Amino acid sequence: MEMIQSTEPSVGFTQSDAQATLKTSTGAESLTFAVIFLVFTVLISVVGTFGNLLIFITVVLYPKMRSVTNYVILSLAVTDLTVCMVTIPIAIYNGINLNIWRFGPIVCYLWSMGDFLLTTTSIWHLCVLSIDRYLALFRPHWYRTKRKTWFALLLISISWGIGIMIALSTLIGSDGYYHNVYGTVFCFIMIPTAGFAVFVFSVSFAIPTCILLAVYMKMKFTFWGWVARVDIPVVASGLQNKVDNAGGQDGERLAVTSTSHSMTGEPSLQKPPSNGPSLLTSQAWMGILQTVYRQKLRRNSTQK
Repeated sequence: MEMIQSTEPSVGFTQSDAQATLKTSTGAESLTFAVIFLVFTVLISVVGTFGNLLIFITVVLYPKMRSVTNYVILSLAVTDLTVCMVTIPIAIYNGINLNIWRFGPIVCYLWSMGDFLLTTTSIWHLCVLSIDRYLALFRPHWYRTKRKTWFALLLISISWGIGIMIALSTLIGSDGYYHNVYGTVFCFIMIPTAGFAVFVFSVSFAIPTCILLAVYMKMKFTFWGWVARVDIPVVASGLQNKVDNAGGQDGERLAVTSTSHSMTGEPSLQKPPSNGPSLLTSQAWMGILQTVYRQKLRRNSTQK
């Protein structure tokens, strides 16, 4: 005889019981996610504060660290430090209170505008840093002549200027931040149109991200073009011999100059100024060359 399993609910288990069980399960999952998210956010805030504070102290206290690139990195560290010490803690407290705002309208506007300002400025700092690295590696002579304080101020001003523009545009073009919904106060941006949302997203994220990708892809393809034209073992061994024979600071600067001319194909070796790059730069280039050479050998052996 075929056994037929009943699909009827058990006695005493009503629809309200099912809804209560589902609600309890969903609530437990939401609580678990909230706790994990809270711990992760606090960890980001603590680690970010410690790391950016170290950068700030290093550049401020040690004059040798005050270069064009490090000035931009210092500005980026100040931006991220403010996010980790001010923006994120307020966001954590607001999340614990179920997004019910308890700090009044003035703090709401300052916090929301600061969030847009700092996040936009941070990503644009990364963007201008990528351009700075491109110029330093692939336009070394031009970069050496322009490596002044005004150039660092220009890069920093571009980043902060775009951030200020976005923060003011969200204040002027949106429907405000401070909202009273049936007696409960919330602090969030109300975007009026899709066009305005596209504008904010493009300037705050899409455009700098595209520039970052374009610059680093350009660096990648340019570097591989160099590798195709350079006898890597000869260049690496030649650089090491020059450094060993010259010795001291002259050897350091000679290694850097030799690397630059070997990679760019420019004639003659000229001794750079006394404040030129350190031996670490030449060693980094040699390490990159040797790594790429090993990768090419491995790829060629695989193809065979």
